Parts: sequence; structure tokens; C-alpha cells
Amino acid sequence: MKRTMLAALSMVLCGAAFAQTNLPHIENFDNYNPGPLAAQSDWETWNEVLTVDGLVNREQARSGNQSVKIVTSEGGQADTDLIMRYFPHNFEGCYKYTVYHYLPGSQSGETYFILLSKYQHNAPPEDPNIWAVQLHFNASTNLVTADFDFETLPTIENSWVEIRVEINFTEDLHQIYYGGTPIFPAPKLWSTAMNGGNLPQVASSDWYSNAPLGATCCQFYDDLDFQKVACGGTTCIYKAKKNSKAKGGCETCPQKNDEFSSGVQCQGPNNCDGKVKNLTIPCPDGGPGTCTKVKGKRVGCNP
Repeated sequence: MKRTMLAALSMVLCGAAFAQTNLPHIENFDNYNPGPLAAQSDWETWNEVLTVDGLVNREQARSGNQSVKIVTSEGGQADTDLIMRYFPHNFEGCYKYTVYHYLPGSQSGETYFILLSKYQHNAPPEDPNIWAVQLHFNASTNLVTADFDFETLPTIENSWVEIRVEINFTEDLHQIYYGGTPIFPAPKLWSTAMNGGNLPQVASSDWYSNAPLGATCCQFYDDLDFQKVACGGTTCIYKAKKNSKAKGGCETCPQKNDEFSSGVQCQGPNNCDGKVKNLTIPCPDGGPGTCTKVKGKRVGCNP
């Protein structure tokens, strides 16, 4: 698989059919039975292999009492490769994909968060699947890497951490956030992300484990929210709690009590996190460089 090259419902209810092309897709996995997820839902497994399912479990949960565990070898499953398909939803405008994940400090091996712009089971060589986003979590380096772009951030262990992908299909741009910090210094083109050739759509997500024999893997996912959002217009505004650090020549980084935009689009203040910390943002005046160690308290959702 290419991931090894570099290395209408708003809540899914157990027993209810979830139309994969419908958005928003919002769920916290509390209404499934513990055990393999795809076997009891409209989630799928890569190439329909029955033994690469994720496990609904009660070991960890961000909300409610259940999450999905991505395993290396457990419960009859090996190297989870869990798929949710969204194509042929008519993707136009802007979208936000948010999910929280928990990475145990005891983990060894590697896990991946992936969005594909084209996916089909058993894709032939002449019509291959296309990777658009791939976050690679490596327990040996304690880094999360945007594969093919090589931007990295330190992994955050033993805590629920937000993974967020914001996509503007109108402008062919996307940004990936890990724990509230953008992984790219500035948004990148969607069409040329990863190995290029991306279609203006999200065909599927893929939560994947690739761990060597004997590795103690894995990762947990909870509180998934994938939906269309307003493009531009309003963003989350915060008041700085301390002076931020300037890098790369930026001369307008937020100082204590300054108001600043996190760059996260919002439709109301409740869409914004109450606080941000250790955030990295582009230079507010559009100049070179970035501002790091930005910390603030929510003010609202403003232009």
C-alpha cells in the first residue's frame, strides 16, 4: 500500500442504517456493542478483509463510555484497517473533519490517520486509490508526520488529542491540525497533496495500524464529526494570556491581552475551543514567519 512508501443522520445508532454519502457524520461509538465495528455497522475494512476490523471498547472514552480501538493483534483482528466511505457525496465549498484520538504511552509500532480522495475495494493498478492526507504516528520517534510533506510535531501521549482537517475545495486548499497546532506553516493545495492527483472530494477515511510482531499497539478514536462548514467569513478569536514567540521574521505576533484569530472557521462561539495553548499560527499581518507558543482564552467567533 502507498502508506508504506514513506513509511439523513447526525448520530449513528446501533442497528440503524447509516448512508455513507450523507453528511454530517457525527458519532461517539456508544451505541454499538463491544467488539468488531465494521461487522455491526456501515463501517468497512480495507478490501473487505474481515480480520482487520477496529474494536469498539470500554478501555478509553472521551465522551460516554466507548471508543474505537485500532489494534495490531487482538480480538481476532490484526493490523486494523478501518474504512468509512463518503463518496459520492457532492463535495462543494468547505468541510471540517474532526476526531479525537488517544495514544497510550506504552504503545510501540506505528498507526496512521488517512483521508483518501479516491477509494475502491481491491483497486486495480490501472485505476488506483489516491491518498490525500496521511498522519503517521511513530512510537519509536515520538513524532507525528504528515507523510510525503515531512512536517512533524511531537506526539501527545496518554491524553485525548484533536485531529482536525479543514478543506476548502473552492480554493483547493487544506490544513491539518494536531492538538490545535497546524502541521503546515500555511495551508497547502489539496489537489497536489501526498503523491498528487487528488480529486475534489473525500472518498474515505482510513484508520490503520502497521505494527511489527510483538508490538503493543494501539490507538483509540472517539467523537468523530465530519461536516460541511461556512467558507471564510468568521474565525475563532482569542485574547492572548501571555506574549507569544515570533519566528521567521514575523513582527506582529500576539502580545499579552491582544486579540488574535486561531484561523479555525466557526459558525458561533460554541464551535470554538474555550482555550488554546502552544498554538502556532501564521504571521497575522500576512508577512513571513509564524507565531509560536500562542496561548489564549476564547473571546468569540468574529470576522
